[in-house]
Amino acid sequence: MFITSYVGCYPRNPGARQFIANPGDYDPATITSEVCKLKCGKLGYTYAGLTQGMLCLCGNTLTTTAVTDTYCSQACFGNPAEFCGASLYYSVHTTPQLLTGFTISVPGMNPCMQEREGKREKERGKGERL
Repeated sequence: MFITSYVGCYPRNPGARQFIANPGDYDPATITSEVCKLKCGKLGYTYAGLTQGMLCLCGNTLTTTAVTDTYCSQACFGNPAEFCGASLYYSVHTTPQLLTGFTISVPGMNPCMQEREGKREKERGKGERL
């Protein structure tokens, strides 16, 4: 399960683009906020912006201030119950972030030993009677 959140409605900023990438590989006719968030998150972006009801764009920086949600009133083509921005506005969501570059270990035990010990505990439990 990934935790994401709606950030707000943001106007386009032609002088300092907020959304710099189109994640591609989606059908604009079926786009939803969930699809856009996952696609942008997989590419490592912080934000997913939906606009015009059908476009998904990704970025890491918000260069404008949020406005009232009434400006982002275009329903998503893929889910009319959701809002996907408007012609000059983005409905902005955070993306799920994939954590990489770390390992979890038990002090004094290497990963192979942990796996073997877990199997042994299961086997012991099968043959014991109380």
